Amino acid sequence: MLIEKSGLIDYPPFIHECAVYIGKLRDLYNYDMNEEAERFKRGDRSEYVNILGVKGELIYSYYLQSKGIKHNTAKLLSNRPVSSWDIKIKGINKKIDVKTIRTDAPDLLVNKEAHLKTKDIDTYVFVQLINDDTARYWVFKYDDVSNWGIKNVKYTDAYYLNIENI
Repeated sequence: MLIEKSGLIDYPPFIHECAVYIGKLRDLYNYDMNEEAERFKRGDRSEYVNILGVKGELIYSYYLQSKGIKHNTAKLLSNRPVSSWDIKIKGINKKIDVKTIRTDAPDLLVNKEAHLKTKDIDTYVFVQLINDDTARYWVFKYDDVSNWGIKNVKYTDAYYLNIENI
C-alpha cells in the first residue's frame, strides 16, 4: 500500500448546500437508468449516494483551487453517468476518480468491475467527511488499488483497504 499523499481539507459550508442541489438533480437525471438496470439501484439511498459523491468532488476541487493547482472538472450534472475522470490536473495531465466516504466508513472501496474497465484514470482520491467543514483525503495510484483485497459489498465485489491499516 503506497499512499501518494494524505491530509485534511477545511472547506466552506456552501459546498454542502451545492452538493445537495446537484446530488438531487443527479438522482432525478439517473432515475430511469436506475430503474432499468438492477445493478444501479440503490433504493432509498440513491439520492444520498449522489449527494455524497458530488460533495467529495466539490471538496477536492476546492482544495486544489486553494493550493493554486490548475485543474478541470468533469460535468457535475449530465443526463447520463459520466464514466471517466472527475478531475484532471492541468500540466501533468493526472486523471483522478474521486471516491467519497462517510465519516463512519471502515474501508476505502472501489467497485471491482468499474476499476477493471476504467482506462481513463490514473489516480484515486478518497475523501472522508469528518464533520460539516473538514474532510480527510488519501491519494492512491490506480495500479496500487489493483493490489488491495477484494470483498463483496451489498451490490458488487469491490477492492477494499481498511482505513485503520493506512
